[in-house]
Amino acid sequence: MNANEVIANRAAQLIGLELGSKKVHPNDHVNICQSSNDVIPTAIHISAFSELRDSLLPALANLRNTLLMRGSEFSIV
Repeated sequence: MNANEVIANRAAQLIGLELGSKKVHPNDHVNICQSSNDVIPTAIHISAFSELRDSLLPALANLRNTLLMRGSEFSIV
């Protein structure tokens, strides 16, 4: 919650409000009333997708290409 309060205070400063003003509320405006139960599963899904796309799929494509190349080298037919 402390980070949300710092962000809310900085946002208030940037729009010309007094420091400590609750016009930018830490929970309502910064966190948008999301709990860690809302955020953590979403972050995990996004991270898993990103790793699959950026790491696993290229590695599998490389493995496939290597196996095809090596298979043709040792092919008897």
